[in-house]
Amino acid sequence: MKTLIIKTLMLACFISFVVKTEAQTFKTDTQNQVHLLTIYVIPPSKPLDWTSPCSLYKTTFRSFLSTVTKPNKPFMRHVFIKFSSPLLTETLYAGMTSKNKREQRDYLFKKKIGLGVLGVPLKGLLESPGDLMYYMNYHENQKDLAFITFEIGDHAARDIIDFFHQFSSNFNETYAQKDFYGGVFWPRYEFEGAGCTAFGISMLDIAGIRGDEVNCWKRTINIPNEILGGEYNGNKKVKCRQIKKIESWALENDSTRKYIAFEIYDPQLIYEWVIRQRNLSGALRTPGYLPVEEINIPGLVSDRRTLTIEPDEPLVGPRPDKNIFIGIYHQKLGIETKQSSSLQNSKSR
Repeated sequence: MKTLIIKTLMLACFISFVVKTEAQTFKTDTQNQVHLLTIYVIPPSKPLDWTSPCSLYKTTFRSFLSTVTKPNKPFMRHVFIKFSSPLLTETLYAGMTSKNKREQRDYLFKKKIGLGVLGVPLKGLLESPGDLMYYMNYHENQKDLAFITFEIGDHAARDIIDFFHQFSSNFNETYAQKDFYGGVFWPRYEFEGAGCTAFGISMLDIAGIRGDEVNCWKRTINIPNEILGGEYNGNKKVKCRQIKKIESWALENDSTRKYIAFEIYDPQLIYEWVIRQRNLSGALRTPGYLPVEEINIPGLVSDRRTLTIEPDEPLVGPRPDKNIFIGIYHQKLGIETKQSSSLQNSKSR
């Protein structure tokens, strides 16, 4: 009888927490032996228009100009994660960025590789907890920061810790995955670094969070060869004014126009999705999400502890396809990719 009363009280407390979450600030409490994975997202300072190469270039340039006097505000966008778990001695804050902020601009304006800049590998940097907490405070005040917190199971939590260790450790005598940054990378593929968003989404992927909402955070485009330069197109030079003249992406399977297929997770889409979900009533909101706040930061929370994690699925595996960006990247590293039976277990972006 005493055991039944205790169980009833525990259930009542849990139901009370779920009901009150709609109106109360969400607090991370690792003492309750839960694993909480949070993805934070900062949208670009000005919305980017991906309708065409022309619109993307113009809106990116406009976003850049709006932050010239604001060094702490990313003109492109940013994503980073926080992971709280009793398996860790302290909360993990992590995010990927480029090591040299001028490198990407030099590829565009000096080396003139055109929209090859979307996929060119850059020197990467795993951001420090101090930097990320500083960003959080700054963008909380700017009111352009949002988040999603997922409560995950033990298996997923251990996989995330193992993956982060592997991502941070050298895969040869010189390099680790964390040393490379770029939009073409998916860090669950061998030897590949990550863009900031791919780094965050890969953590969700490891935890088995792969619903329709994740797919709608992705941009898919076909970059026409005429605005692809550098070593990706016979060392061709592409001036910015040429990009501004192209008013459409190539169509899929277009036999008259050569192109490179490219896809990337977009923080702008994630941020807009979070805000839109918070404004919807419970019946219209994507199932499994509740609106919450962390201090003054708007967000969502979702319980994913019951998701099934395949025990034999590798954390990192060979890439099943290889575009020109990855091909040249592998050549420079002296990597020979091997096709193997493990391909069928690896993730595709």
